[in-house]
Amino acid sequence: MDQVSSSGLDSWPVPVLVYAGNEKLVKLSQLPKALKIRAWGEIRANSSDLADLLKEETLKQVVEMFSANIYIESHYAPCLPLEPLKGRKR
Repeated sequence: MDQVSSSGLDSWPVPVLVYAGNEKLVKLSQLPKALKIRAWGEIRANSSDLADLLKEETLKQVVEMFSANIYIESHYAPCLPLEPLKGRKR
C-alpha cells in the first residue's frame, strides 16, 4: 500500500492508504461456514486488533446499510483465495 496525498485526500485527519492495483486481498463477506471458521481463527491469530474491529457493532451496521463486502489483506487470512476489487484488471 502506498500513502497518497492528493487534492481532497490531504484534508483527512489520518493518512489515506490507497491500493496500487496489485493488492493481495481476500473477501470476508459471504463465505461458506467452514471457510469462515477457518479464516476467523487465522485473523484472531494474526491480528487481534483486526478481529476486534470486525466484531464492532458499528462496522456491522455500516456493512449492512451499504450492502458492502469486507476485504482484508490476504496475510491475515491466508486460507482464503485472493479476490481482486471490482474494476481492477485481472
